[in-house]
Amino acid sequence: MTRAIRWRLLAVACFAAAAGWQLWWARVGTRRIPEGWEWNAHYTGSLTFPDSTGLLPREDQFATYRRRVRWLESPTPGIVVLEDAFTILDPATRKVTYQYVTRERVERATGSYADPRYRDQVAVFPRHLERRTYILRANYLEGIPVAFEREEDVLGVPTYLFGYRGRAEYTASYAGTDEYPGVSVSPGQAIRCADDQFSYRAWVEPVSGEIVKLEEGCRSGDYIYDVASGRRMAAVGRWDGVTSGNDLYRLADASRRARARLLWGGRLGPLLAVTGFLILLTMARTTRSGRET
Repeated sequence: MTRAIRWRLLAVACFAAAAGWQLWWARVGTRRIPEGWEWNAHYTGSLTFPDSTGLLPREDQFATYRRRVRWLESPTPGIVVLEDAFTILDPATRKVTYQYVTRERVERATGSYADPRYRDQVAVFPRHLERRTYILRANYLEGIPVAFEREEDVLGVPTYLFGYRGRAEYTASYAGTDEYPGVSVSPGQAIRCADDQFSYRAWVEPVSGEIVKLEEGCRSGDYIYDVASGRRMAAVGRWDGVTSGNDLYRLADASRRARARLLWGGRLGPLLAVTGFLILLTMARTTRSGRET
C-alpha cells in the first residue's frame, strides 16, 4: 500500500469518525438527563414554626436543607423517572422537620415533562439555555414562571440568573412522608405563601443547564387559607434557604466540568472533519508540486 493511499484512508477515517461522532453526540451525548444523573445540595437556612400563641416569632430558627434530584429508572426509551426529594432538618437533633418527595416522568433529551398536561414545563433546566422565561415544575413548585434576569459569575462560572416572586400554593407538599407527619388541611383549605411573597432564584450554568446556586423561601410565612374567602386560618411556618459554603464550591466545579465536556464534545466532530479536509488538501498540493517538478 502506497503512502498516498494510506493518507487517503486516514482522511476517509476522519470523515467517517466525524459523521459517527456527530450522530452519536446529537442523539446521546447532549441528553439533558444521562443515565445515573444526579443533582444534590446541602445548604443552610431557616424554618420557623408558630409559637404557643399560634403566631410566627420574629426570631428565625436555624435549619439544614437537603435536596436530591436523581435518575430513578427509564421505563421506556427516551423517558426517565426523576425522584426529587426535598428535606429540611433540625441541625441540633437531625430530626426531619419537613419533607416532600416526588417522582415524575420526563424526557431524557430535554428535561421537559412527558405528561401532555405539562409538556411546556420543565423539571430541570435544559441544555443551552435561552434568555427567556421557563415554566418550572419541580418538587413543591407547581409550574411557576422563572424569568431570565441577568448574567452573573458565581465563583468564576458564568451563569444565567432566573427568578420569580409571587403567588405559590403548595398544599400537596405538606401531605407528609414516613419521616414527616405533615400538616392536615380540611376540604376547601389550601397552604400558600402569605401576601404572594414567595421567592425563587436559580443561578444556572447556561451550556449544561446545571444549577450552581439556589435561593428559595417564603419570608412572609406559609399559612392555611380558606379558599372561598381568602381568609388566613393558621400559620404553618416561615422558611428560606440558600446554597453556600462547600456545596457552592462543589456545584460550581461540577457545572464547570459539565460545561467543558459539552463544549469539547460539540467541537470534536468538526475538528475531525477539518483534519480529514487538511489531509486531502495537503495531498493535493503535494501531488501538484510533484507534477510541476
